[in-house]
Amino acid sequence: MRPLRLEMEGFGTFAKRTTVDFTETDFFALIGPTGSGKSTVLDAMCFALYGRVPRWGAGIEYALAPSATSGKVQLVFRADQRMYVATRVVKRGGKGKVTTSAAGMELLPEKTKLSELDNVAALLGTSLTSSAKGVSEHAERIIGLPFEQFTKCVLLPQGAFAEFLHSSGAERRKILENLLGYSVYRDIQTVAGERARDAETTVRLFDQQLSALPQIEDADLTAAAERIERLKELDGTVREAVPRLDSVAAEVEAIDRAVAEVDAEHAILTYIRTPDNVDALAAELAEATDETKAAADVVTSAEEGEQRLRQERSTIDVSTVDEQLRAYDRADELADSIEKGQPLTERAETEAHAAETTARAAAEAVTEAEDALRHAQLGRLAETLRADLSPGDACPVCARPVAELPDDGEAHELRDHEALLKRAKTEHSEADRAARQAQLTAANYRTRLDERLIEKEENDKLLAQAPDRRQLEEVRRRADETATELDAAAGQIRAARDALRRAERRRDETAARLATEWQKYDHHRDKVARLSPPPTDRGDLAASWRTLTTWSASELAQRKRRRTELSEQAAELTSRRRVLGNELARLLTEAGLAPIHDGSGADYVAAIAAGAVAAEDHLRRITEQRAAFSTLSEQRAEQLDRARVAKQLHQHLGTRQFVNWLLTEALDDLVAGASGILRQITGGQYDLAYQDNDFLVVDHHDADLTRPVRTLSGGETFAASLALALAMSKQLSGMSSQGANLEAILLDEGFGTLDAATLDQVAATLEGLADSGDRMVGVITHVAALAERIPVRFEVSKDAFGSRVTKSED
Repeated sequence: MRPLRLEMEGFGTFAKRTTVDFTETDFFALIGPTGSGKSTVLDAMCFALYGRVPRWGAGIEYALAPSATSGKVQLVFRADQRMYVATRVVKRGGKGKVTTSAAGMELLPEKTKLSELDNVAALLGTSLTSSAKGVSEHAERIIGLPFEQFTKCVLLPQGAFAEFLHSSGAERRKILENLLGYSVYRDIQTVAGERARDAETTVRLFDQQLSALPQIEDADLTAAAERIERLKELDGTVREAVPRLDSVAAEVEAIDRAVAEVDAEHAILTYIRTPDNVDALAAELAEATDETKAAADVVTSAEEGEQRLRQERSTIDVSTVDEQLRAYDRADELADSIEKGQPLTERAETEAHAAETTARAAAEAVTEAEDALRHAQLGRLAETLRADLSPGDACPVCARPVAELPDDGEAHELRDHEALLKRAKTEHSEADRAARQAQLTAANYRTRLDERLIEKEENDKLLAQAPDRRQLEEVRRRADETATELDAAAGQIRAARDALRRAERRRDETAARLATEWQKYDHHRDKVARLSPPPTDRGDLAASWRTLTTWSASELAQRKRRRTELSEQAAELTSRRRVLGNELARLLTEAGLAPIHDGSGADYVAAIAAGAVAAEDHLRRITEQRAAFSTLSEQRAEQLDRARVAKQLHQHLGTRQFVNWLLTEALDDLVAGASGILRQITGGQYDLAYQDNDFLVVDHHDADLTRPVRTLSGGETFAASLALALAMSKQLSGMSSQGANLEAILLDEGFGTLDAATLDQVAATLEGLADSGDRMVGVITHVAALAERIPVRFEVSKDAFGSRVTKSED
């Protein structure tokens, strides 16, 4: 794994968006004051890949900047010549809890250029996952290391630099196994076990198939081929005998057809019988025909009588006669109404005139009462003026002193006049209402009287042109008589027509029965038409039947004699046919075929052909079965050998002896490489050794004393740990194509514990590793002398607004 571009925003101390470009960088240093955020840069790389940071523990609450509510980390890195983008977004919840809200791993296009990484969002990559867990799993698969081992071999955080040096032997072996990709041998062991089981299952399947196949010997194949030849010879023999058999069979079939024809003719002739009722049916039809003619004559006579009555009835205009008679009746009614209405109208008019006179008098009385009331009211004015006067007061009219007040009798008179006016108005209202009612009554009487007079005038005009009443009544009586006679005539016609319909129905039914009998006759005659029966007399059904039955009896006798002759011939031919068939059946039986009884020559030939096909099928089947048995046996042997090899491989790898040997060799190479680096760093004082699953140090300045690495000082421990880390980065990644991608080593450790000479050696060693061109080396340091020797420096600074990174190069 080689980092190419890191982007942080709201992460740790980096509140604002910050980009760190590692492209074209092999050896760099992160420098800056304590607490500026140098370690946060490495934390961001680790968090982008695994979602965890070693110095945080299990939580991620330190991922967000104190003032940020959300943050983002995006790392572009290269592994196995392909570029990937790991992204994680974190946010702060309502209760202050920090969680990962989004994550993703993307594979960039294969031809992506480093210059294009400035705008990663514009690159159309392939999404590998969109979950936080998925990003961690893909990072572990791509890099080849889980989080715990990544932080021991690639990114070495503060306080954990010497963990590999002090780890247990089992943990070191596990780290090396992952680094070198030796877990593939466990996968091979698993696959070998599966293949062994699959092969054994296939062998058992082949055993089942082989047990179902018969054991075919050479003798079986020879016998099958010989049977085919025998059937071919039998086919020739049968084909020579078939013409004789078919000839006899043809003669038998001809006789059988003749017998069948005679029997068919005999059957249809036997079917002919003269019906019992044909003689009486003709007489019944003649009688029904005469009855129908007589009924038709009765209907004609009744219809002619009705026609005469209708002509007579048509000469009388009944509606005109009725109208004129009604006019005579109306004239009587009008005369009586006018006679009664004339005096009533005159009396109503007289009463109306009298009521009008009374109403006018009542109106005059109202006027007089009103005048009297006004006069009384004028007198009452004086009473009003003196209402508040007392003897001695000045008069309001003449201004003279009033000696005494007059009597108040005028008030009673005023009330009398008011009562009189009220009565006068009431009497006038009643008189006026009575006058209007009398006028309305008189007008109604006069209107009705005038209507009667007008109607009488019009009715008199109608009667002026009419005959007298007795003549009209006589004509109307005759019209009624004619209508009664017409009704009677209609009843007679209906009865006559009913009788005619009954007669016609009887005639038609009898004719239909006769037609049915003719159909029966024709049906019987049609059945024997091909036998040339005698001609038919269509005028006499009974005679036709007698002629046909006589002819039928003669023909039956002839058919009986003919059938006896044919039966004798058939018996002789059947015997000859049976002899030939028995001979052929014997040949089939001897050939092992099912015998045929009463079959044709084609049946015998077909039986032999079917036997030959079956024999050929049998030969082909047993040949195929023998070949299948041989093939399955070979395949079984192949699978059995494969199962034995896979099982042995599974057993050998299961002991882990091979993997343990590989790990031992790798650890020896690692110790040898680390010793060389440590010897260079310490000026030849120390070598590393590995014994009893633990690291030892050999002190050449103390008589090659061997002692545990735990006895080293802080600076010496740092040097030994760095030597191991550099050896891993330099040597082990090249030992296996299936191992981890150790393309970078990132060191976050205090180089200040080293003396000047050791520091100089460490710097030279790191420069040499970086100069090799296939490793990126990054360090975090406060030592100015070391930083000056590193070509690329990322200076991290911090102010009130957060941290920022500035890149500088020599």
